Amino acid sequence: MKEFYNEKAADGSDIDSGQLIIDALAQDPDGIAFSGATYTNGNVKILAVASKDGGPFIGPTKETVWKRTYPIVRFTTVFINRAPGKPVEPKVKEFLRYILSRDGQEAVLREGSYLPLTADLIRDQLRKLE
Repeated sequence: MKEFYNEKAADGSDIDSGQLIIDALAQDPDGIAFSGATYTNGNVKILAVASKDGGPFIGPTKETVWKRTYPIVRFTTVFINRAPGKPVEPKVKEFLRYILSRDGQEAVLREGSYLPLTADLIRDQLRKLE
């Protein structure tokens, strides 16, 4: 087993560990690895996986990850410090509403490292702010 950490290229830019993992796997014909679905190498085969025996087996695409039909997804979680039964502090609430807004989700998409939330998830999260 080998762990990878972000490294620096000769020009000082970051080399993402996700790409390092895939590139190392390409050199090991008997290897298996776990990395983000956005990293590619022509010598690496991406496997479809199932959440239960017998399938369905689903490959990681932007659509299957976004719709959460691909069984291996992770969330970026935001925690706020709020006493039970008390309202969310107005500045915090406004910032979170921006993140969940169309503009906020378009910014997520433009940045490119994450996928925007589905409409159902946005509605659920907005309810939690009230």
